[in-house]
Amino acid sequence: MKRLFPFIFLGLIACTRDKDSSAYLPGVWVNVSNDRDTLRFTQDQLIRAGTSNLSSSYKYSLHNQYITLQYTGPAYILVQPKTFAYRISSDYILSIDSLPGYFPRYAGSEFRFLRK
Repeated sequence: MKRLFPFIFLGLIACTRDKDSSAYLPGVWVNVSNDRDTLRFTQDQLIRAGTSNLSSSYKYSLHNQYITLQYTGPAYILVQPKTFAYRISSDYILSIDSLPGYFPRYAGSEFRFLRK
């Protein structure tokens, strides 16, 4: 039994790290398609800044490989929360499926990590 304990402990640590992908999101991500639009993640809020000097704010939560966004701007009553699949590539490109279709519409669904 004593010989199994280290393997069980390491297995639990590895499982915990796989599920906690939020450690990668805090910071600023820039739109790959135009190199200007940004996503700025804080601990519980996402700010989307566009090329027109307007920004939109969202509450977000992460669950495995999914992100749920809830728009919190002036038209928040009319906008339902939505869940998207996301992934981060080895070269730090954040891809959020179908993001351009959520309110308000922005071009591009791939963002490169810029800074914390």
